[in-house]
Amino acid sequence: MKKLIFGFLGLLITLTSCKSDPTVESYFVENQENKDFIFLDISPQMLGLDKSKLTVEQSKALAQFEKVNVLAFKKSETNDSLYGAEKAKVSEILKDKKYEQLMRFGSGKAGAVVKALSEGDKVNEFVLFGYESENGFALVRILGTDMTADSFTALLPLMQQGDLNLDQLKPLQAFVK
Repeated sequence: MKKLIFGFLGLLITLTSCKSDPTVESYFVENQENKDFIFLDISPQMLGLDKSKLTVEQSKALAQFEKVNVLAFKKSETNDSLYGAEKAKVSEILKDKKYEQLMRFGSGKAGAVVKALSEGDKVNEFVLFGYESENGFALVRILGTDMTADSFTALLPLMQQGDLNLDQLKPLQAFVK
């Protein structure tokens, strides 16, 4: 009888621990093969930066940076209702208190939010969610180790000034057209 009770308790604990709320990561995994989305991984090497020209702050930010995941939904006449449902899913995921809001801006038809997934003052993931009701939305994860808000602000200009290999971004360019 004891074995049966302990077995039942073990099964109950296993089943309850498997139930988890959706996360940005699980949303990416769930949709990266979906035909309505485009998925890209961007590594630091893809930025094509000349590391000898970086400031100390920029070098530190780059060392903390691991990769960027991009998941974009291109709205069309055929997936209009899906756009609303998917946008609502992402918005619901980002309401979780574990995602600390850093910035929000926009209006009813377009907007963006920047959130962080952190442990204390160290951030392991920045999440950017931007949408425009006419075109669709993009969900971006900037992953790293022990990043800070300063790392994030130093990293954004680096992404813009880098000599990014545009051939690797062709799927996203075609998707946006």
